[in-house]
Amino acid sequence: MLNAFKAILLLIAVAMFGAGFYAQQGNSKESSRRVQAILTADLAGKNVSGDVDSLTDYVGKHMGSSIDFSLTGSFNRAEDAFQAYQTAAAAAQQANSQIYAQAQAACAGKDDSIVQARCNTAYLNAHLQNVHIPDPVPEPQAADYYYKLVSPPWTADLAGALYLDGVISLILAIVAVIIWRKKR
Repeated sequence: MLNAFKAILLLIAVAMFGAGFYAQQGNSKESSRRVQAILTADLAGKNVSGDVDSLTDYVGKHMGSSIDFSLTGSFNRAEDAFQAYQTAAAAAQQANSQIYAQAQAACAGKDDSIVQARCNTAYLNAHLQNVHIPDPVPEPQAADYYYKLVSPPWTADLAGALYLDGVISLILAIVAVIIWRKKR
């Protein structure tokens, strides 16, 4: 009778470990599915910060769901904005230097340095107002768009509960063997 009980406990332990492994694989597939949805939305230009937060919460509560990914769509958009800023800033700087050269040429005939300086100042004040200097855009860093989400080694989700049941069944089987040997 005790041998059958030990066999049943061992069988339950193996079944629980197998079911726990299967549930853990389900967690991994779910996190992969969520990342694919996030990447698709990101490439479409949508705001995915809420989805990333939801995935972070999911990974924190489900064992075996660790995953890493990069928001390439967001990074590319930030890189494009930075390049556009650099181009506009360079154009503004070029326009400003041309206006300064024009002021020097327009006021070159003035013999008195004070009169020439006032002439330059008046010319620059009149013409520099037309040149728009863009607001600075920081250069994007790839690390800011990379996420590495690591799940804990054990959580109280289905996979964790099944593993725990397997461990308990295994301990009970070991205790049954010890008791059975002492009775012999």
